[in-house]
Order: sequence, then structure tokens, then C-alpha cells
Amino acid sequence: MTDKPPSDGPVTYVAMRNGQPTNTALTLETAQNEALQAEQRDDGGRYDYQWVEQRPGNWRLMRKPKSKRVLPAVRTARTVAAVPLLPGPPASAQPSLSVRLRADWLAGILRADAVRRDTLLFLATAWGSDEGREDLILQLDALAEALQAPAEGELDHLLEAVEGAAGMDDAEICIDLTTALRIQAENDALIGKLGRFNPAAIARPVILPSQQDRRAS
Repeated sequence: MTDKPPSDGPVTYVAMRNGQPTNTALTLETAQNEALQAEQRDDGGRYDYQWVEQRPGNWRLMRKPKSKRVLPAVRTARTVAAVPLLPGPPASAQPSLSVRLRADWLAGILRADAVRRDTLLFLATAWGSDEGREDLILQLDALAEALQAPAEGELDHLLEAVEGAAGMDDAEICIDLTTALRIQAENDALIGKLGRFNPAAIARPVILPSQQDRRAS
């Protein structure tokens, strides 16, 4: 195992399975250990493993059955690649309603502070009346109790009961054209980063439900 990146600039080590990123790490050893542990969880202790550098900056996990016989190692689906650490998208002009890249570059984060603000206002309004407060306390107590060991579908039902007791509307945010264009630009930048390891997915057109309905008709 060599820990020499393919370039002199800063890099991050991306663990992948079948070409899809599973985690990132600052060191090669950490990325390889996490990938190895994930592979070993399902092998029942039947294999020995070894990392092989396929080309500069790219490593493949190999395995062979534990046996007294000399058997050739075979490839697994897990690889680790040293990837140049590119600068992330610039900070949003309106962080309270924005889309940004997660720190590990494997997902995006949608931030919508207005939803939390409206939720708290609805709760405070319901708390302001004696009748509303009593109903809200009952529903919150039921939700808190169910959190200990929730049954399938129970939480959704109890959350709806809390929303009803607080008189909450749908979690909607109105946006104007300027905001819509800004979010579109932030989302496009995010997609470019997330698609680094799967450019084919970016190239495929996304069919919206309304488009599918028109095609069916």
C-alpha cells in the first residue's frame, strides 16, 4: 500500500463500491480500512484481503478464500481513489434558504429556516390557549412515548396528530423569480460536484411526473 497521491495538490480519498462513492477520508489508510470493514461484514471470515494499486492514485481490494491451497486472488467491487480536492461552491447569498454541498461531497443539504420558524410559531400559538395547550400536551406526550419503540407507521400518525393540535399548514415556502433562479444556480453547482463519479447520471434527462403524464396521453 502506497500513500502517495497522484498530484502534489491536496486530495481526498474516496471509497467506492461498483463505482459509486460510499465514504470519503482525509487519509488513504482510513478510506481503505472503512471499505475493508464494510466488505468483511458479509464474508463470514472466509477470505483474506489485500489492497493492490491498479494505477497511480487508484487501489482495488482483492480477496482469496482462506485455504492451505494456493489460490489466486480475485477482485472485489471496492476501490479507493485519490481525488483532487476542488474548492466547493461559494457560500449562498441567502443561507437561510439555500442548497449546499455536504462536507464529504457525497450529498447535498437543503436548508429552509422558514419551515422551522413557522413550526415554532404554530406551536407557540396553540400553547397560548388553554384548550389548545391541553390538546398539544396530550399529543406530544403520546409522540414522546412512541419514540421509545415505535411501531411501523405509528410515528407518521402521531406527527399528524401534533400538527393537527397545533393547527399547522403544509410546510410550504413561497419564492419569487430571483430566489428561484438563485436556488437553481446553487442546485446546478451541487449536481456538478455530486456527479463527479457518475457523469452519465447527469447526462440523462430527468422526466418529471407531468412530462410522463403528457407522454402517456
